[in-house]
Amino acid sequence: MTVGSELIMGAVPPERAGSAAAVVETGSELGGALGMAVRGRIGAAIYRSDLAGSAAAQTCRPARSPRHADTPRRSR
Repeated sequence: MTVGSELIMGAVPPERAGSAAAVVETGSELGGALGMAVRGRIGAAIYRSDLAGSAAAQTCRPARSPRHADTPRRSR
């Protein structure tokens, strides 16, 4: 157990130890999930910013050229 968990578990009476342990475990799981989400979001932002300057982004062409953007597509 971590120091925070030890402090919490030591502060509650023995008859409430089960509830305290559940709250500590829930807080740990929630903190871990939020930490992973934030790290993932930061990683995605860094990846996207690096991708914008890469050679792959510079060689991709738009699906339609700008001169044809105003002309409607023919229906079949």
